[in-house]
Amino acid sequence: MAELPKRYDPKAVEPKWYQRWIEDRDFVANAKSTKPPFSIVMPPPNVTGMLTLGHVLNNTIQDILARRARMRGFEVLWLPGMDHAGIGTQTAVEKHLRQTIGRANATRSTMLILLPSRKFLSIFTARG
Repeated sequence: MAELPKRYDPKAVEPKWYQRWIEDRDFVANAKSTKPPFSIVMPPPNVTGMLTLGHVLNNTIQDILARRARMRGFEVLWLPGMDHAGIGTQTAVEKHLRQTIGRANATRSTMLILLPSRKFLSIFTARG
């Protein structure tokens, strides 16, 4: 029997399964289905990129609920959602603004101008 590696390497395992899920259309609900609908919006990680046990618990519970609904005959859609972490986002943005343009210039109006910018948000999503 092959020895299990000490660390899980998602790049070695997940592409095969992800491709199968795409081919099986596991991420698509049939809008014309006669089955009763069931959907959950999956919140993404915070803009800071930090995952917590709360994320793990939330996604595990959602996975259980979606699978149970599918087994009970529902048309299930588990949909990735938009960033919901307003406080985490605001904290990261304020910290970045203080470091780059100075505390005095990090005003609400500056944030409202910069936040919609993809270039500005990429600062946080590119962190690993």
